[in-house]
Amino acid sequence: MHEEIYSEGEFTLDPYMVKALNQDDVDQFQNLFISISNVNSRLSPIHIYDPLLRSRPPILSVCIYAGARNIVHFLLMNGADIQLYDSKGRLPLHFAACSGNTDLVVDLLQFGCDMNSTDFYQRNVLHYAAEFGCYETVILMFTYGFDLTSRHYRGWTPLHFSAWNNSIGIAKFLLENGTDPEVESTNNETPLQFALYNKFNRFAKLLLKYGAKPEGRPETHHAKPLIWCVKSDNVEGIQLLMKYKINLEITNEFNETALEVALRSNRLKAAEYLIDHGAKITNNAKESTMMSPAARNLVKSKLRSH
Repeated sequence: MHEEIYSEGEFTLDPYMVKALNQDDVDQFQNLFISISNVNSRLSPIHIYDPLLRSRPPILSVCIYAGARNIVHFLLMNGADIQLYDSKGRLPLHFAACSGNTDLVVDLLQFGCDMNSTDFYQRNVLHYAAEFGCYETVILMFTYGFDLTSRHYRGWTPLHFSAWNNSIGIAKFLLENGTDPEVESTNNETPLQFALYNKFNRFAKLLLKYGAKPEGRPETHHAKPLIWCVKSDNVEGIQLLMKYKINLEITNEFNETALEVALRSNRLKAAEYLIDHGAKITNNAKESTMMSPAARNLVKSKLRSH
């Protein structure tokens, strides 16, 4: 942990402060600010439930996240440090990208923030905008020439973040401007996997329309969309992939078929759908000791009916 995280004072988000931020009331904030005194004070994590605010952000970042633009200008004019980060390395600019307030992003850039700055996990302003669905901020970064395929420490691109959070409009913009729908993270994770795992099937349909491979890349066992559908019991996702005539016997890195994964992980809706649509009940599935009683009963029932 960086020592400077604890070098400033603390403040709390009491009801009066929350009201001042919600109303963007500079006068009310100034009255409360007298008791805070330090323009770079940090938010105490006590009784804070928003995960983004639990990492001791400075007061400037808190006000930015609240979208209180007038109060933000007041803090900037009174010496608030635009380079002060929270315990995860997030700068005020990153909080602006999360807030959905693109005007604040522009303000901070004009005030001297580095648009290429990253947090401790190599996440930049575009990653945060994609994750939080801030479409206008994504477009702004594009007009500034920002790299749409920039990666964080695990190799996630903005398209990965948009897929994980179902930001369809942002994904469409990224795809229309050249982002590879099959882009892989360092762990061979694709946006299509993320969409199917989270049951964002409209998002998955968009990726397939722009060229994502319904069976994944042949050389990459990890990136099999059907397996990720099974992991979350996403029957609708399986139906979507089957429109592309996929191989139901495709295997993961452990040489398990999708049906074997479904039975082992007790994803019974997916298992039943796969069996009913031609997936083979292998000897491994019949003899597995890792199935739940319900999964075992399903196999027995389907074997009798076939």
